[in-house]
Amino acid sequence: MFEHPKPLLTRLGADFFKAVPPCPGVYLMFNDADRLLYVGQSSNLRVRLGTYKNANPNHVPRKVLRLVHSVARINIEP
Repeated sequence: MFEHPKPLLTRLGADFFKAVPPCPGVYLMFNDADRLLYVGQSSNLRVRLGTYKNANPNHVPRKVLRLVHSVARINIEP
C-alpha cells in the first residue's frame, strides 16, 4: 500500500546508483562522522548496492536497516 523509505536513495541520489559499475569490487560505507561502518565485496557492485538502496524493512534483518539509515557516504573500488 505505502512505499517503504529508501534512505540511501534520498541521501546519495539516483545518479550515484546509476554511476556504479556492474563489475566486481569492494565498497566502503561511512557515517556522517566519516567513520567506517562496513566493508563489503561483490561480483557485481551495481546489483549489490541496489539491494541496500531498496532494502525493504519487511524482508531484511534489522542490522541491515540500521546500517542503511547510518550511511552518509559510499566509496567504491572496482
